[in-house]
Amino acid sequence: MAGELDPALSPALMRETWMSWYPRARLVSLPCAGHYAMDETPLELVRAVEDFLRPDTADGPA
Repeated sequence: MAGELDPALSPALMRETWMSWYPRARLVSLPCAGHYAMDETPLELVRAVEDFLRPDTADGPA
């Protein structure tokens, strides 16, 4: 995850580094977050974490 407004660890930087090192990784960009997403956009951060943790099943969430 990366905050769109993060001046140090932007989504663009993540694509150039981490995403190239881990080709199966997925990048989630938080549109209104900077470096401290837990303070700036807590609900969006929780949603992204829950989406990641939700099991992948054909029938939907367990």
